[in-house]
Amino acid sequence: MASRLTTTVQSSCYFCTSCAAYKTVPKNLRGRSKSSQDWLMRQLNDPYVKLAKQYQYRARSAFKLLEIDKQCRLLQPGQVVVECGASPGAWTQVAVMGVNSLPHGKRNVL
Repeated sequence: MASRLTTTVQSSCYFCTSCAAYKTVPKNLRGRSKSSQDWLMRQLNDPYVKLAKQYQYRARSAFKLLEIDKQCRLLQPGQVVVECGASPGAWTQVAVMGVNSLPHGKRNVL
């Protein structure tokens, strides 16, 4: 049976989320619990973690808000956004770009 590949397209970057050949295995897993090992494996092989690093977002959750905004058009230029509990701040980064509250010289649009 052929395996189904899920591909994520973000600007000009393509990530295949089911390519087993490109899995990263950390070398220093000794002394860690099984749940910590599993989390580390998922974190190192997550395509959205790699995208977040590439686009300098604080967390992979930024892509969740980007997708919600793309579908529902929540963030409009000139709006006021109040975010409570903004740690690590990835949603704040997206909200700032979405409502155009960055200074003119520092805009980084995807």
